[in-house]
Amino acid sequence: PADEFLMIDKIDLSLLENVVGKFLSRITFAIKDPKPEVQEVAMKVLLMLLKNGFLDDCDDDEIWDTINQRALSERASPSVRRDALYFVLDQLEAFDDDNEDSESSERKRAQQLDAIASYAAHAMTNGPVPIDKIKIEVADFIVQSLRGMPEHRALVTDWSALLRAIKDDKSATTAHNVKAGDRADVAKQRILVRMLACAAQEEVGAVADESFLNSDVDPDMANSSTSEKANKASMGREHETLSIALLKALPNLLLKFKGDTDVISELACLPRFLVPTVFSLPQ
Repeated sequence: PADEFLMIDKIDLSLLENVVGKFLSRITFAIKDPKPEVQEVAMKVLLMLLKNGFLDDCDDDEIWDTINQRALSERASPSVRRDALYFVLDQLEAFDDDNEDSESSERKRAQQLDAIASYAAHAMTNGPVPIDKIKIEVADFIVQSLRGMPEHRALVTDWSALLRAIKDDKSATTAHNVKAGDRADVAKQRILVRMLACAAQEEVGAVADESFLNSDVDPDMANSSTSEKANKASMGREHETLSIALLKALPNLLLKFKGDTDVISELACLPRFLVPTVFSLPQ
């Protein structure tokens, strides 16, 4: 691993205050280094500083923006994007621990997903890029990063919360005649739906055999012992829970987003993740 020589657990943190003040800008610049291993070490150092309170008084917007941008960067490694997302979540009010017990877990997670999508939407629409040219696909990085965070992984496996975040969003449901102020709202909706699609694919990929997602698989192969073993995994409880949630929600989602062809195309891909047995379950 890139950080195996850091020995962070052996660092005397009390001695770092002056070092941070002097070298913070340089460490931050290193997360954009051409070498991935340099990026990863620099980001891990920054994350350690964040978790230990060394950045609490940092009011340099350029430093925060530079770190945040790595969460959605195609040029960053998966571990850098994940660690950068920790910084983003730390700045979102929805992730404050205050009054956590007063909210249901589903509602809380839906609010957190909405906050993440709002951040990503504003980051993607910060410029003159037309709404249809925005790279919504980088929202996949958010899902992949959240899956790599043990404490936040449930955000992208709680299908009720994901669907609730989409349903509760009352902003524009069509991309036609979009005004400048509405671009972020439209982008947020597209991001939430993209996150749902990516989360479904990631989860099915984790619990099912590759052939489940391959529509060209020879049906005769389904009788092999290997396929039978794989099918048991694909018919697991997690996959069935996902399938039931999608089956119930898809009709309303298709109706809600009928004016946005980009969202409809994402939704149209979701049925391929349904496990066939859900069609025979009692309603």
